[in-house]
Amino acid sequence: MKTIYYSMVFSILMICLVGQKAKAQNRVINGKVVDQTNSPLLGASVKAKGLNTATVTNAEGQFTITVPSATTKLIVSFLGMKPVEVDVTNKTTVNVKLISSNSDLNDVIVIGYGTQKKGDINSSISSISAKDIAEIPQVSVDQLLQGKAPGVYVSQNSGAPGSNTSVQIRGVTSLSGANDPLYVIDGVAISGDPNNKSTSGRSAVLNNKGEIGSGNGESTVSPLSTLNPNDIESIQILKDASATAIYGSRGSNGVIIITTKRGKDGKGVINYEGYYGIRQQNRFLDMMNLKQYAVYQNALADAFGSQRRPEFANPQFLSDGTNWQREVFKTAGQQNHQVSLSGAKDGTDYYLSGNYTDQEGTILGSNYNRYSFRTNVNGQVRDWFKTGISVAGSRSFERRGISDNGGIVTGALLSSPDRA
Repeated sequence: MKTIYYSMVFSILMICLVGQKAKAQNRVINGKVVDQTNSPLLGASVKAKGLNTATVTNAEGQFTITVPSATTKLIVSFLGMKPVEVDVTNKTTVNVKLISSNSDLNDVIVIGYGTQKKGDINSSISSISAKDIAEIPQVSVDQLLQGKAPGVYVSQNSGAPGSNTSVQIRGVTSLSGANDPLYVIDGVAISGDPNNKSTSGRSAVLNNKGEIGSGNGESTVSPLSTLNPNDIESIQILKDASATAIYGSRGSNGVIIITTKRGKDGKGVINYEGYYGIRQQNRFLDMMNLKQYAVYQNALADAFGSQRRPEFANPQFLSDGTNWQREVFKTAGQQNHQVSLSGAKDGTDYYLSGNYTDQEGTILGSNYNRYSFRTNVNGQVRDWFKTGISVAGSRSFERRGISDNGGIVTGALLSSPDRA
């Protein structure tokens, strides 16, 4: 009986000791979270780093959290604020100040008649920065817009190298006229049409009246393909009427403002950018090989009571013949190389660049080469007087096979596998 009694007392003592030890392994941390103006933040998240232990602040910005004694870091975060790691080694009380992370609201946006901070703009404007442009290398500027801005529809009119794209900001606004936006590059409006009606490019061949612009079966060339995307600092897309009002009727389809790079304060910086990639035709249409074609021709001859072709007498002994799709398509390489020099000193900034682009077409006999350069120099002569000069040049070489109706692709699909 005494043995049982001593065992129960010993068990109770052990439970108490374990509880005291577990309690000693944890500690309580109190604190307060405020913003830049020292106003308390309600609902800020406070979490022990590496653990699932977390809590939130109350209306006074105060919090209490129980963490293991070995915890050294707390992560404090709040929507729109930069998260902070707080060192709580041997601490039971901490005060945390969070800073706003909405720095992009202070970005300067070009709006046609001047510049404004992004946070002050109430018009419908989308902005694409140089960082966004660098993520996906493209040969042409209009291809950069694809998937980069809401409400902007971009469609590739042809897969030929250097070919144009159709850009629509407000959808199809005219059944007979152009639906392309107005492009403004460093304050200069450009258009691919002599009457300033279209920027999506024109056909390189003549129509039945001997006029350039509506050739049959030839891909068009974008005038924007001569602009090097690596020289672009930002692209602003003006969508609504208030944003495009300064451009009048020319901006009725929206306006795309392109600003090229300028030198930044500091010593001159030489920068090289380059890449190489390949393009392939991933999918081909299923066509008959020579054996299947021979069986088909024999059945056709029997159906019409005509004589079979002698070479198709034994289809099982024939080879697969020629797959003309694989003959006209190839693996195409694409490379781009650019060297630039930029800097600024004593109120003068400069940016110089040279670029070489080589884009092979996946169709035999097609390729696009471009050589371009750009020089931007600006100087602050007086507090009230600033001058600058921008010089750009580009030369492109294009080889284009007729690839639309009646072109090489149609010919390949209609060619029989017995032709050599």
